[in-house]
Amino acid sequence: MPLFSDAMLDAALAYAATNATTLHACSTGEPASYAAAVSTSLGSVTPTYGAAGAGTPSGRKRTVTPGAGTYSASGTVAAVAGVNTTGSLLVYTVAVLATKAVNSGDAMQLSPFDLTINQPTAV
Repeated sequence: MPLFSDAMLDAALAYAATNATTLHACSTGEPASYAAAVSTSLGSVTPTYGAAGAGTPSGRKRTVTPGAGTYSASGTVAAVAGVNTTGSLLVYTVAVLATKAVNSGDAMQLSPFDLTINQPTAV
């Protein structure tokens, strides 16, 4: 059975935590590029990242806690995107469980979520 070491998975999660310094609430499905994340952004916040731990059902995870902020545009939040604005880099995207309509000026109330990298499965 294939197996990735915890150290390898933790390094990948550390990369995300170090490089995704801004979290955008996006109005379309998961954006495929930095430009798409920024152009569909309804607002952005600075996330904080928890320590790496055991993932479910396998692998490793880090909990992402979105910071406080307000929406800068009205629309429906469909995904969040972790980006690095300095390098114009899309680091990760996560679809929201339930879309939510928001208005410009509303307080951003994004729930914490887990970035999980699962162990590979046999083919």
